Amino acid sequence: MTRPLFAHLRWAAFAVFFVPLLGCSGTESSGPAAVADGPLAFRKGCGRCHLPPNPKAHGADEWPGVVARMQTHMATQGKAPLTVEQRAEILEYLTSHALGAS
Repeated sequence: MTRPLFAHLRWAAFAVFFVPLLGCSGTESSGPAAVADGPLAFRKGCGRCHLPPNPKAHGADEWPGVVARMQTHMATQGKAPLTVEQRAEILEYLTSHALGAS
């Protein structure tokens, strides 16, 4: 019996997005360098539950609500919420790369 194409694509997506994160340290950064880690915080934070979305999927004014909604989903799934620092890094990254951002 062959596996459906979706199962193969799921493993390919896992390999592409999550395997590179295996070498990341568990320490959290803060301060001025934290903003530079926005893409990493975005991939690690959002990637815990799903493939990270395209930052241009929403405007800068919409991302705070989307991230807040995802925090609620994380809580209902029993996952640890993002820290204040992680959330700030992710929002900085998303809003600076959002639909209509220059």
